[in-house]
Formats: sequence, structure tokens, C-alpha cells
Amino acid sequence: MKCPYCNTEIEDESVFCPECGNSLVDYVSPDQPIGQKPIGRYPAGQEPIDQNPAGQETIIPPPIRQESIRRESIRREPIRQAPMRKPPVKKKSKTPLIILGVVASVVVLGGVGFLAGTLIQNIRENKTQESASAGNLDDSGTSKKKRIGSSEDTGDAGEMSGSGDAADAAGNEVIAVPSADSSSEEEPQINPEDVVVGFCDPPAQLAPYMKLEPTQAGASSSLFQEGADSPNDVWKVLDGVSETTWQDGVDGDGIGESLWFQFGEEKKIKYLSFRLGNWKTKEYAVGNNRPKTLDITIGDFGCEVEFPKEQREYWLELSEPFPASEIEIVIEEVYKGTSWDDTCIAEIGMYGE
Repeated sequence: MKCPYCNTEIEDESVFCPECGNSLVDYVSPDQPIGQKPIGRYPAGQEPIDQNPAGQETIIPPPIRQESIRRESIRREPIRQAPMRKPPVKKKSKTPLIILGVVASVVVLGGVGFLAGTLIQNIRENKTQESASAGNLDDSGTSKKKRIGSSEDTGDAGEMSGSGDAADAAGNEVIAVPSADSSSEEEPQINPEDVVVGFCDPPAQLAPYMKLEPTQAGASSSLFQEGADSPNDVWKVLDGVSETTWQDGVDGDGIGESLWFQFGEEKKIKYLSFRLGNWKTKEYAVGNNRPKTLDITIGDFGCEVEFPKEQREYWLELSEPFPASEIEIVIEEVYKGTSWDDTCIAEIGMYGE
């Protein structure tokens, strides 16, 4: 059979429509004769009582269609609130900070370097101006060292440069050295501009000065001859033997070559002695070059000395003992030899306290 409400095929003995849920017991078809039982079937003993006696007209109200609401039992679980989670924090890259730090370091170092360079340049300019005002530098900043024994001196090669008040029998200028004040605890500082250098005779009495022995010595070049027992190095000028010599080891006449001597501690230099050239034989003396002009630097003091051509021992005297821990000697000019182009120095002596 079909449900009169939704036309769904249902079983013949159905009491309710399984699709729309309406009751089929109370349904009265419009075409059903009066007094006829509803189309629904009841179980035995449960048929409805006929209220309408035979032969009486019974008005049956139209069926009321009941909408059956199907409700499904829904099991509701208690709502569990999920724990609050903080949004993940996105890690920031450290690369920009590193780059910024590197840039800042470079800027700081550059600024410090610039300031240091400016400060050094200012110090140099101040020193240049001070030296120029003292008469030691020309307009270009080049040192004008006093040449001893040259045409710049007022006397001959044997005179001491400077303007003294007296001279000895040999024509050397005698400069009185002021005595130190015994009451003064500190010795007065000696300025290089106040020092005067000149030739002198070998002192009859060296005391209180003595010969100084360098702890280190060197030369810009030295000659190594084949078959020689030892090289012609800088120590040959300190051995006290005139027959041994230092000889330059470069091609040419040796101009620009240098020798240097260190004492390990500060000494007060008073005298320098020189035996220039080769003193081994007369043939070697004439055949080798001999220094003519030497640039001598004693600590902060410097001068250029021009030596006569005569081969003999020359002594230089400083007007005041000058403190220094190192002496450097540079060859500026030479007397040319007749046979060889080597420049030789036999002995150099340094005296002080």
C-alpha cells in the first residue's frame, strides 16, 4: 500500500508511515463511505468502537494532518576548550645586526685612523716649523746639516765649525764647556742645535772619557772576497788593526752605503776617530776609494763632515758630550781610487762616558 500523506510504498499492516511519521489509524479517506472503519488496521481486540448506529448519518470531521517531527537523540559531548596557544614567535635574523656592527666598526676605526694621521701630520709640521725657525731646515723642509771642513766654514779644514772666541795653536777652535751646577739635581738638557763639531788633535788625556765598544754593528753591504780568511765586514773597523778594512759590497763607488753601531744603553759621545781608506799597503791605499764626506748621526744630532784627501787619522770633537745609544755613518762623497772601485774604511773609534 501507499501512504495517503506522502505516497511512499509501505507495508500493508503499517500503523505509521516510516517516511513522514503520520498515523495511518485515524486517516479517513474522502471517498470512504460513512460508517466504514478507517483504513488502518488494528490489532485484534483494539478496533475502535463504532459510535455511529446503523442508519444514522455521522459527520466525520476531515482528518487533521499531523506533522510528525522526527527528533533524533543527539548526544552532545561537553565542549572542551582547547588550551590557548601563543602564536609562534618568528625569530628575527641577526644578519642585519652583524652587518650594522661591522659597518659601525669600520666607521669608528676609519675615524680613529684619520684623527691619528691628522695628529701625526700636525706634529710633523710643528717640528718642521720649529726646526726651520732654528735654522736647521730650508723652505722645502730639507735638513741643512753643517758641513765640517767644507767651503761653508770660515776657516780651513782643520778648524772647528761655529763661532768661538779662541783657537789653539793648531788653528782648532776652542769652546769652553760650561760646568754643571753642583746644586742642580738634574743635568741640563742638551739641544742638538747647541752642539758644535770640529777637527782636533788626538787628546793627550782621554779621562774621564773612554773608548766605547758597541754591542751591535751592521752595514748596508760588505765585500766578500774569494780566498780571504774572513769577509770585509763592519767589525773590521772595530778590531784595532789598521791593515783590515771594511769595504762596500755593491757595484759602483759606494756612495750611499752606511755603517751603524749600537751600545745597548745611552752613552755620552765626546770624540770620534777615523782612519779612512785602505791602510794595508800604499798600493791599496792609492788604488781603492776613500770616503771624502760622511753624514754622521749621533742620536738626535747630525752633521756632514768633509775630510781632507791626506791619508791620516782624523779626530772629531763635540763641544759637549751628546747622549746617544746609536751612531750611523753614511758615505756622501769619495776620493776615487786608481785601480779599484771599492770604498774602504780601516778604523773608527768612539769615545765617551
